[in-house]
Amino acid sequence: MRKKKLFSNLLCVLLVCLLLSSVLINVNGTTVELNDTKIDYGLQSLLEKANDNDKISVSVWFKDIDHNTVKQEVINLLKNDINNGIISKETIDNSFIDNGGSNINISNHLFLNKIQSNVSFEEISTVVSVVRKTYKNVLSEYNKRIFNNLISELDSDNPEIIMMSEYAPNIDLRLNKEQIYKLSELSCISQIYYLDENAKFIEDVNDDEEDEYDLPIDTPYFDVTGISNARDNLGLTGSGIKVGMIEAEYLPLTQYFPNSNLTNITGTVDQGKFHGTRVALVMVGNDDRYMGAIPDAELYCTIIGSVGCRERAIGELLSCGVTAINMSCSMIDEDYGYNSYGTLSRYIDYISCNYDVTFVMSSGNTQDIGVSSSNMSYNAIIVGNCDNSGKLEKDSSYIFDRDKSYKPDIVAPGVNIYTSGGGMTGTSASAPMVTSAIAQLTQAFPSIAGKSELIKSILLSSSTITEYMDLNDVITTTESKVNSISLSKKFGSGLLNVINAHNLVSNNNYISGIMHKGCPQICKSININNAAGKLLRFSLSWNKINTEDTSYPLDSIILEVISPNGQKYKSDYLFDNKQIVTFNATENGVYKVNIIKNYYSLSQNNTDYALSYYLQ
Repeated sequence: MRKKKLFSNLLCVLLVCLLLSSVLINVNGTTVELNDTKIDYGLQSLLEKANDNDKISVSVWFKDIDHNTVKQEVINLLKNDINNGIISKETIDNSFIDNGGSNINISNHLFLNKIQSNVSFEEISTVVSVVRKTYKNVLSEYNKRIFNNLISELDSDNPEIIMMSEYAPNIDLRLNKEQIYKLSELSCISQIYYLDENAKFIEDVNDDEEDEYDLPIDTPYFDVTGISNARDNLGLTGSGIKVGMIEAEYLPLTQYFPNSNLTNITGTVDQGKFHGTRVALVMVGNDDRYMGAIPDAELYCTIIGSVGCRERAIGELLSCGVTAINMSCSMIDEDYGYNSYGTLSRYIDYISCNYDVTFVMSSGNTQDIGVSSSNMSYNAIIVGNCDNSGKLEKDSSYIFDRDKSYKPDIVAPGVNIYTSGGGMTGTSASAPMVTSAIAQLTQAFPSIAGKSELIKSILLSSSTITEYMDLNDVITTTESKVNSISLSKKFGSGLLNVINAHNLVSNNNYISGIMHKGCPQICKSININNAAGKLLRFSLSWNKINTEDTSYPLDSIILEVISPNGQKYKSDYLFDNKQIVTFNATENGVYKVNIIKNYYSLSQNNTDYALSYYLQ
């Protein structure tokens, strides 16, 4: 046993060394060493082939801002809103208001432990708006200041700006090889990615022709996920909830939404393209023939087109106040391809951490080729495609690589999804099912709005394990047969079940909190008095934040569950920000849960985490 543990430790050290390696390239006749932790691999391969004067489009990420400063400014603004009666103090976690100071060791989210409080989504939206405006103002000034410093450091022709972000510490530039090398040496630079300005987004769906019949449309896919039950019996129609939708090229056709709260923001409408229409109908359809999952929600739609448009597309939706964004498309990028973490995924991770929004993205329809680099976000919920019985659709994408984050996170029906605008099959149809479920849960429990790590944990632990799943399909580094990561490569955690999720939150079967920097372990004791004879699932999820690039791209946290009789179950996969253990419980009593930061996690960040459990 000790030999196995020693080998595991040595392997981790070796992996860290590989990440810290460097490469040599030729610049103006001189061999230089590029810092591999700053020059992303996709850009490295391009630099080796580029001429010295070639202009290369790159996405440059800076070291992050001081979040405590931002939080202090948010505190001051919220205090004014409370004093002026705009919001009630109960809307906000009191520790955020009361513990203001130069070192605010609190969550990025403002509603910690307030999930059951009787606050409205409107009040939550007011607070979210304050947070978003503050971060945007700070980052806009920060990026301008850093860029002005870069100009003096480059000591050559001024770089051409493609996009200067207002939402993240990020700027896109056109640079030559020497300029890129100089940037990689600067302490203010975190990472530099290649930016393929010609890479385009495609729809993750196979559309049918427009249907010509007038009969009511059956929706069994809503029944198997619990969506119709939540909508019709619990009254969770999405009322008052704002949802965003990003399309590849074309916006929904408004004539299909006579009774819906749908707003097309920026983009074009093509009468021959029905993808956006059908994705939107799954969510907010509401006519004589068809009712979508959340017919009373407000849906805001925009297009992304290319990676260079990420700022505009996502920024538009954030300004509308959405707390969940559906993205049923993926980008084809030849240089980054599949299963790699690119600048768009990093951008989405940053936005979800700091702007209280949950992204839901389709995994794609390329089977084991994998998931597009644009959809490799750690913090987003990536959705695969199954039929109504839970059987995986043959084209649904998944990641087979051992050293990658496992995608999809969950599956939902996406086979023969008929709407009043026609039918479709693909992960494009599966993603809006999950987005709708999030809207329903947000309507029931407004304070979960935008808390991506908590929402993911809830959906994963409450998902249904189907007869088609193989829970041993994922390779894990655990040392005993009883240890299980309890995920399937192809299915993720299982089939979406919003009723299970609603029951989980109603029964307080969750813990959310902060793993403070330097904290090696958190121990929790949970008394479960009805576990015996049932399948017990624990799910841990935490935010991936943009760590210093001298470490892994995310902190790795181990989930260990100890039953009342001392049996240990553990999930310790290194390359993801979710862990799940599933086992047949044999007794009631106190289950001890240990949340352990891996010894090699070097970042000095406070990490928002969420733990939930469900009995099946």
